[in-house]
Amino acid sequence: MPQHATVEPQTGSGVSLTARKITKTFKSLTALDEVNLTVRRGKITGLVGPNGSGKTTLIRILLGNLRPDSGVVLFEIDRQPPLSRGLGIGAQTDVLGLDPSMTGRAILAYFATIYAMTDAQVNQIIELTEVAGLLKKRIKSMSTGQRRRFEIALALFGDPPCLLFDEPLNGLDPDAINWFNNLALELRGRGKAVLISSHILYELGKIADDVTIIQQGVVRYDGPIASADEVEELYRQTKEDWR
Repeated sequence: MPQHATVEPQTGSGVSLTARKITKTFKSLTALDEVNLTVRRGKITGLVGPNGSGKTTLIRILLGNLRPDSGVVLFEIDRQPPLSRGLGIGAQTDVLGLDPSMTGRAILAYFATIYAMTDAQVNQIIELTEVAGLLKKRIKSMSTGQRRRFEIALALFGDPPCLLFDEPLNGLDPDAINWFNNLALELRGRGKAVLISSHILYELGKIADDVTIIQQGVVRYDGPIASADEVEELYRQTKEDWR
Protein backbone atom coordinates (compact mmCIF):
# COMPACT_ATOMS: atom_id res chain seq x y z
CA MET A 1 0.00 0.00 0.00
CA PRO A 2 1.36 3.49 -0.79
CA GLN A 3 2.29 5.68 2.13
CA HIS A 4 0.37 8.93 1.77
CA ALA A 5 2.22 12.21 2.23
CA THR A 6 1.66 14.15 5.40
CA VAL A 7 1.73 17.89 5.98
CA GLU A 8 3.71 18.88 9.06
CA PRO A 9 3.67 22.51 10.24
CA GLN A 10 7.18 23.26 11.52
CA THR A 11 8.23 25.83 14.09
CA GLY A 12 11.13 28.22 13.63
CA SER A 13 11.91 31.63 12.20
CA GLY A 14 11.13 32.63 8.65
CA VAL A 15 8.90 31.07 6.04
CA SER A 16 9.61 27.98 3.99
CA LEU A 17 7.71 25.39 2.02
CA THR A 18 9.51 22.08 1.58
CA ALA A 19 8.73 18.91 -0.35
CA ARG A 20 10.68 15.83 0.67
CA LYS A 21 10.86 12.62 -1.33
CA ILE A 22 7.56 13.29 -3.12
CA THR A 23 6.51 10.42 -5.39
CA LYS A 24 3.39 10.37 -7.54
CA THR A 25 2.30 7.82 -10.13
CA PHE A 26 -0.60 7.79 -12.55
CA LYS A 27 -1.22 4.15 -13.51
CA SER A 28 2.08 3.09 -15.11
CA LEU A 29 3.51 6.62 -15.34
CA THR A 30 5.78 7.92 -12.58
CA ALA A 31 5.13 11.66 -12.65
CA LEU A 32 7.41 12.44 -9.69
CA ASP A 33 10.14 10.22 -8.28
CA GLU A 34 11.32 11.19 -4.75
CA VAL A 35 11.40 14.89 -5.59
CA ASN A 36 12.85 17.38 -3.10
CA LEU A 37 12.18 21.12 -3.28
CA THR A 38 12.43 24.05 -0.85
CA VAL A 39 11.01 27.56 -1.23
CA ARG A 40 12.48 29.99 1.32
CA ARG A 41 11.58 33.40 2.68
CA GLY A 42 13.11 36.31 0.79
CA LYS A 43 14.08 34.04 -2.10
CA ILE A 44 12.77 33.36 -5.60
CA THR A 45 13.01 29.71 -6.57
CA GLY A 46 12.64 28.76 -10.23
CA LEU A 47 11.04 25.45 -11.21
CA VAL A 48 12.14 24.35 -14.67
CA GLY A 49 11.38 21.37 -16.89
CA PRO A 50 9.86 20.40 -20.23
CA ASN A 51 6.15 19.73 -20.70
CA GLY A 52 5.21 16.57 -18.84
CA SER A 53 8.18 16.75 -16.47
CA GLY A 54 5.96 16.95 -13.38
CA LYS A 55 6.10 20.67 -12.53
CA THR A 56 2.35 21.26 -12.33
CA THR A 57 1.83 17.97 -10.50
CA LEU A 58 4.35 19.09 -7.89
CA ILE A 59 2.68 22.49 -7.50
CA ARG A 60 -0.72 20.82 -7.03
CA ILE A 61 0.80 18.67 -4.30
CA LEU A 62 2.38 21.69 -2.61
CA LEU A 63 -1.04 23.37 -2.60
CA GLY A 64 -2.72 20.29 -1.15
CA ASN A 65 -4.88 19.83 -4.25
CA LEU A 66 -3.36 16.45 -5.10
CA ARG A 67 -2.27 13.63 -2.81
CA PRO A 68 1.09 12.01 -3.60
CA ASP A 69 1.79 8.32 -3.13
CA SER A 70 4.52 9.06 -0.60
CA GLY A 71 6.58 11.92 0.78
CA VAL A 72 6.04 14.85 3.10
CA VAL A 73 5.27 18.56 2.68
CA LEU A 74 6.56 20.83 5.46
CA PHE A 75 5.26 24.37 5.96
CA GLU A 76 7.00 26.75 8.38
CA ILE A 77 5.88 30.29 9.13
CA ASP A 78 7.41 32.54 11.79
CA ARG A 79 6.97 30.14 14.71
CA GLN A 80 3.20 30.25 14.15
CA PRO A 81 2.18 27.34 11.90
CA PRO A 82 -1.05 28.07 9.97
CA LEU A 83 -4.00 25.74 10.24
CA SER A 84 -3.41 24.62 6.67
CA ARG A 85 -1.36 25.47 3.59
CA GLY A 86 -4.43 27.18 2.18
CA LEU A 87 -4.15 29.91 4.82
CA GLY A 88 -0.52 30.74 4.09
CA ILE A 89 0.00 30.17 0.37
CA GLY A 90 -1.23 32.25 -2.55
CA ALA A 91 -1.21 30.69 -6.00
CA GLN A 92 -1.66 31.66 -9.63
CA THR A 93 -2.77 28.71 -11.74
CA ASP A 94 -4.90 27.99 -14.80
CA VAL A 95 -7.54 26.21 -12.72
CA LEU A 96 -9.01 28.94 -10.53
CA GLY A 97 -12.49 28.19 -11.86
CA LEU A 98 -13.50 31.83 -12.26
CA ASP A 99 -17.02 32.55 -13.48
CA PRO A 100 -16.47 33.88 -17.03
CA SER A 101 -19.56 36.08 -16.81
CA MET A 102 -18.32 38.03 -13.79
CA THR A 103 -16.45 41.32 -14.03
CA GLY A 104 -13.04 41.82 -12.56
CA ARG A 105 -14.52 44.17 -9.97
CA ALA A 106 -17.11 41.59 -8.86
CA ILE A 107 -14.49 38.88 -8.46
CA LEU A 108 -12.21 41.16 -6.44
CA ALA A 109 -15.16 42.01 -4.19
CA TYR A 110 -15.89 38.30 -3.73
CA PHE A 111 -12.27 37.53 -2.80
CA ALA A 112 -12.20 40.54 -0.47
CA THR A 113 -15.16 39.08 1.39
CA ILE A 114 -13.49 35.67 1.69
CA TYR A 115 -10.28 37.17 3.09
CA ALA A 116 -12.03 39.92 5.13
CA MET A 117 -9.98 42.60 3.40
CA THR A 118 -10.72 46.32 3.51
CA ASP A 119 -11.19 48.49 0.44
CA ALA A 120 -7.80 50.07 1.15
CA GLN A 121 -6.10 46.66 1.13
CA VAL A 122 -7.80 45.68 -2.13
CA ASN A 123 -6.81 48.99 -3.70
CA GLN A 124 -3.19 48.30 -2.75
CA ILE A 125 -3.32 45.04 -4.72
CA ILE A 126 -4.98 46.78 -7.66
CA GLU A 127 -2.22 49.38 -7.69
CA LEU A 128 0.58 46.84 -7.24
CA THR A 129 -0.66 44.59 -10.06
CA GLU A 130 -1.94 47.39 -12.31
CA VAL A 131 -5.32 45.76 -12.99
CA ALA A 132 -7.47 48.90 -12.61
CA GLY A 133 -8.19 48.82 -16.36
CA LEU A 134 -9.63 45.30 -16.07
CA LEU A 135 -12.21 45.93 -13.36
CA LYS A 136 -15.12 46.55 -15.75
CA LYS A 137 -14.19 43.67 -18.06
CA ARG A 138 -15.80 40.27 -17.82
CA ILE A 139 -13.45 37.34 -17.44
CA LYS A 140 -14.57 35.88 -20.78
CA SER A 141 -13.63 39.09 -22.61
CA MET A 142 -10.11 39.32 -21.15
CA SER A 143 -7.15 38.39 -23.34
CA THR A 144 -4.83 35.61 -22.19
CA GLY A 145 -2.34 38.15 -20.90
CA GLN A 146 -5.01 40.17 -19.10
CA ARG A 147 -6.44 37.07 -17.45
CA ARG A 148 -2.94 36.01 -16.38
CA ARG A 149 -2.34 39.41 -14.76
CA PHE A 150 -5.70 39.15 -13.00
CA GLU A 151 -4.88 35.64 -11.71
CA ILE A 152 -1.62 36.99 -10.33
CA ALA A 153 -3.52 39.75 -8.52
CA LEU A 154 -5.87 37.21 -6.92
CA ALA A 155 -2.89 35.23 -5.62
CA LEU A 156 -1.96 38.19 -3.44
CA PHE A 157 -5.25 38.31 -1.53
CA GLY A 158 -4.82 37.63 2.17
CA ASP A 159 -1.18 38.76 2.03
CA PRO A 160 0.17 35.17 2.02
CA PRO A 161 3.81 34.69 3.09
CA CYS A 162 4.38 32.10 0.36
CA LEU A 163 3.46 32.50 -3.33
CA LEU A 164 3.40 29.90 -6.11
CA PHE A 165 3.20 30.99 -9.74
CA ASP A 166 2.60 28.27 -12.37
CA GLU A 167 3.79 29.48 -15.80
CA PRO A 168 2.91 33.12 -15.07
CA LEU A 169 4.72 34.41 -18.17
CA ASN A 170 2.52 32.48 -20.60
CA GLY A 171 0.48 34.91 -22.67
CA LEU A 172 2.41 37.98 -21.52
CA ASP A 173 4.03 40.40 -23.94
CA PRO A 174 7.57 41.72 -23.28
CA ASP A 175 6.31 44.74 -21.31
CA ALA A 176 4.09 42.52 -19.15
CA ILE A 177 6.99 40.11 -18.56
CA ASN A 178 9.07 43.02 -17.28
CA TRP A 179 6.13 44.00 -15.07
CA PHE A 180 5.93 40.50 -13.59
CA ASN A 181 9.68 40.33 -13.01
CA ASN A 182 9.54 43.61 -11.11
CA LEU A 183 6.55 42.37 -9.12
CA ALA A 184 8.36 39.15 -8.18
CA LEU A 185 11.38 41.14 -7.02
CA GLU A 186 9.09 43.42 -5.00
CA LEU A 187 7.49 40.39 -3.32
CA ARG A 188 10.93 38.95 -2.57
CA GLY A 189 11.92 42.27 -1.04
CA ARG A 190 8.89 42.05 1.22
CA GLY A 191 10.17 38.75 2.56
CA LYS A 192 7.85 36.46 0.62
CA ALA A 193 8.84 32.91 -0.28
CA VAL A 194 8.28 32.77 -4.06
CA LEU A 195 8.17 29.78 -6.43
CA ILE A 196 7.93 30.38 -10.18
CA SER A 197 7.64 27.66 -12.81
CA SER A 198 8.41 28.79 -16.34
CA HIS A 199 9.54 27.69 -19.79
CA ILE A 200 11.06 31.11 -20.44
CA LEU A 201 14.43 30.28 -18.94
CA TYR A 202 16.31 33.51 -19.58
CA GLU A 203 13.62 35.69 -18.00
CA LEU A 204 13.37 33.36 -15.02
CA GLY A 205 17.14 33.47 -14.66
CA LYS A 206 17.05 37.25 -14.32
CA ILE A 207 15.20 37.10 -11.03
CA ALA A 208 15.62 33.63 -9.49
CA ASP A 209 18.02 32.99 -6.63
CA ASP A 210 17.80 29.21 -6.91
CA VAL A 211 16.52 26.81 -9.52
CA THR A 212 15.23 23.24 -9.48
CA ILE A 213 15.30 21.40 -12.80
CA ILE A 214 13.06 18.36 -13.30
CA GLN A 215 13.39 15.89 -16.17
CA GLN A 216 10.71 13.18 -16.41
CA GLY A 217 9.81 13.44 -12.75
CA VAL A 218 13.38 13.38 -11.42
CA VAL A 219 15.28 16.37 -10.00
CA ARG A 220 18.40 16.80 -12.11
CA TYR A 221 19.65 20.04 -10.53
CA ASP A 222 18.77 21.88 -7.35
CA GLY A 223 20.84 24.86 -6.27
CA PRO A 224 21.74 28.53 -6.63
CA ILE A 225 22.29 30.34 -9.92
CA ALA A 226 24.54 33.28 -10.66
CA SER A 227 23.14 34.60 -13.95
CA ALA A 228 20.34 34.31 -16.49
CA ASP A 229 22.62 32.52 -18.94
CA GLU A 230 23.42 29.90 -16.30
CA VAL A 231 19.81 28.67 -16.19
CA GLU A 232 19.81 27.96 -19.92
CA GLU A 233 23.18 26.22 -19.68
CA LEU A 234 22.12 24.10 -16.70
CA TYR A 235 18.93 23.11 -18.49
CA ARG A 236 20.87 22.12 -21.60
CA GLN A 237 23.33 20.07 -19.56
CA THR A 238 20.67 18.23 -17.59
CA LYS A 239 18.78 17.46 -20.80
CA GLU A 240 21.91 16.00 -22.41
CA ASP A 241 22.83 14.06 -19.27
CA TRP A 242 19.32 12.59 -19.10
CA ARG A 243 19.65 11.23 -22.62
